[in-house]
Formats: sequence, structure tokens, C-alpha cells
Amino acid sequence: MNLVYGEAYLPVHHPEDACRICGCTDDTPCEGGCWWDEDHNEICSHCMEWIEAIILPGSPNEVGRALGLEDNANVLAVALDNARGDWRRVAIRKRQGELAGGKPAREREREREREEAAR
Repeated sequence: MNLVYGEAYLPVHHPEDACRICGCTDDTPCEGGCWWDEDHNEICSHCMEWIEAIILPGSPNEVGRALGLEDNANVLAVALDNARGDWRRVAIRKRQGELAGGKPAREREREREREEAAR
């Protein structure tokens, strides 16, 4: 898989000898262990798994589950730059908004419903 990524795309920057996504290194790997991805030697296997879970073909429910568990801003940025399909991009942007301090989508929806019911 060819990914588009670079320092301009990533909200959080890590040292050169670290994973560009999460910052893990050979001396401090991700919890549970990781290795350098063969195709993208600047990204660890753990981060590639998350990126692939979000951008590879799958049902909206599968992508939603992956997004609901992901809180790494860099994973979401790379996924957004590589996502195919509007629904997938919208879902990623929604998750980015939630992590940026916005209210979760379900909570905003409930508030909207209450406001409409009050009218």
C-alpha cells in the first residue's frame, strides 16, 4: 500500500529515529511490541494496522469500530489523506473533531433532537 504522509500532514512530530506516527523506537516499542513496516520503514507495524483498519475496504461498522478505538492524531491524519470515499473521510473528520475537544457525535445529535422537540 502506498501511503501519502510527510511532516506537513502530521499534527505531532517525532524524532527521526522514531515512528513518524506514534513516536515509538527500537528501545521503546509500542505496548505489546511492534516492528518497522517493510513498505514504510518510518512507520511501525502497530500504527500501520490502525491505518489499514481505517482506510482499507470494509463496512462502515468495521471502520467505525476502528475509529472509535483510535485516538492518535497522526494515525487519523494519515488515514484521512489516504482514505477513499466520502463517507470514510467524513467519519475520520468526525473522530478528529471529537478528539480535538468537541462533543462526541452522538451527544451532539441528542442535543439537536432535544432542541427540535422543544420547538
